Amino acid sequence: MYYASSINITTGWNTYSFPTPYEWDGVSNLLIDVCNSQTIPTYSQNSQSPYTVTSFVSVRYFNSDGTVACPVTAGFGTSSNRPNIKFENCGAVNPSTYTVSVSNGSITTNYNNDSIKIVPPSTFTVPATNTPYIYTISVTNPNGGCVKTQTVAILYPAPITSITAIPTNTTVCEGSQLTLASTGAITYTWYYLQGASSVSIATTSSVTVTPPSTGLNTYIVTGAAPCGALPDTKTITVNVVPKANLLISPLQDITKCLNKNYVITTGVGSSTPGNAGTPYTYAWTTLPTNIPASGVNTSSNYTVTSNTTT
Repeated sequence: MYYASSINITTGWNTYSFPTPYEWDGVSNLLIDVCNSQTIPTYSQNSQSPYTVTSFVSVRYFNSDGTVACPVTAGFGTSSNRPNIKFENCGAVNPSTYTVSVSNGSITTNYNNDSIKIVPPSTFTVPATNTPYIYTISVTNPNGGCVKTQTVAILYPAPITSITAIPTNTTVCEGSQLTLASTGAITYTWYYLQGASSVSIATTSSVTVTPPSTGLNTYIVTGAAPCGALPDTKTITVNVVPKANLLISPLQDITKCLNKNYVITTGVGSSTPGNAGTPYTYAWTTLPTNIPASGVNTSSNYTVTSNTTT
């Protein structure tokens, strides 16, 4: 597709070069759409184009002083007067005669157009986040002026890799999963510190783990980049709190006076060292249906008001 915000039309042939080459088998029909988005001046003031009268309907046209033409898909007229249009092609020539250029950089060596050596501009600085630098290479055919472009992403790693790992240190309950993540490198290796040995567990930027031991668990991530960049290592410490083994004092059968309230109190504790299990929550229910007891039933004691409560 060819597009220009404005065009100066001259007498004779007007040449427009497509920014992207097209391929045609020389046999199939070509459908050519020419439109503009101007409503001022009126379409009757458009320049005239020489045409050839065909023996068949060869043109579909639309004109309006109030509606731009490019997005219109209905309300066309037809004609056999086809504007004179010719297409030129870029014939095959010796590749060594093509013109090769590059944007966002410079060509330092051209090996007879078979390959090139490019460098970034003098103002180039290595991106801090290992973001690829984009070059646009253009090849121009001297026979017809066709241009083909290709983008090339080149990574220039920082000489020293600097990574960030999250979380730094955290506390989880026994049996819980958590995700460890790192950024700033190209490749990553995660390790779990088991005794004095580091056991490799993943080679992705993030990893989901279930720490196997209560107490302190140590994870290590090493980030690296190519081209001899020095790697970086970060350590994450996960403190795993053991599950509390709760002990509840058994309730004794009681005898209460008729129409007198009675307060039931229970004791709760944990036999797990280092985890008292607090804060506790309470829920008093009645039997045999095990439905919530009436009144305040979420404290450490419960006041019995009924004469028939179990």
